[in-house]
Amino acid sequence: MASGTYEVIVTDAKGCQEAAFVNINKENISLNISSVNVSCSGELGTATVDTVFGGQAPFSYNWSNNNTTKSITGLSVGTYSVTVTDDRGCVATGSTVITQDQLFNVNIVASNTLCSQNTGRVIAIPQSGGVPFSFLWSDGSTGSFLENLGAGTYSVTITDNNQCVGTATAQLIEENNLAVTASSVNASCGVAANGTATITPTAGTAPFAYRWENRSDTTASITNLSPGTYRATVTDANGCQRVADVNVGEENDITNRFEIQVNADNETVNVTTITAGGLQNYTYLGVIK
Repeated sequence: MASGTYEVIVTDAKGCQEAAFVNINKENISLNISSVNVSCSGELGTATVDTVFGGQAPFSYNWSNNNTTKSITGLSVGTYSVTVTDDRGCVATGSTVITQDQLFNVNIVASNTLCSQNTGRVIAIPQSGGVPFSFLWSDGSTGSFLENLGAGTYSVTITDNNQCVGTATAQLIEENNLAVTASSVNASCGVAANGTATITPTAGTAPFAYRWENRSDTTASITNLSPGTYRATVTDANGCQRVADVNVGEENDITNRFEIQVNADNETVNVTTITAGGLQNYTYLGVIK
């Protein structure tokens, strides 16, 4: 009987009648469908009608690929629909989409190498996928991390338990945190060697080692220098190095400023010389009359 409102007339033996209206509603049924995608390794998918809500068993199934079972297997990527009919002819339809599992993301945590000490480190962290994971690095290592690395490029391929794959690459650089400044004291005019050159570390890790080019000095400052350029190499505790040039110049010639006082009473002239530059003491040449 179709859904709708029906009038029922009841007549007894004496011909008396009574009418009533009856509503007939068709029961709705619905479906819950689950599916398994095609795996990264190529294993085909499945689709299953898990639950039929409403209706009256037994149920019949008719899939779009002509299967007539509750579950269908061996599915390629695509959309699959099903029609379920209950024992009273009530019908429900549903569908599911089968996809293929994709590559999963991998995060790499990297620490750069310090100078030439091979202190670099990389750690690969899968962001999805199923455990257990297998790791294969570009250098052939199979752990989840690499350490004691120099500057360079490091790549990893991770495979999960479904044979899905994730890849990532890290670029390590060589960091040098050492910094130095150079200062000098010029050599005096006319003196063979009394200049000074100094190298001062402003960053890096103590202790510091000093090597001056073409000299045996190993200190931050060198003295008794003639005018010229002096090159130093500074090395810190981490093996970081900086090379700096220090220019030692020559002081300018003596500059003079005179103060002259005239005494008319005794007919004398006093000359006071204010002198800058050069070395003490000064020699005065010439006589003023």
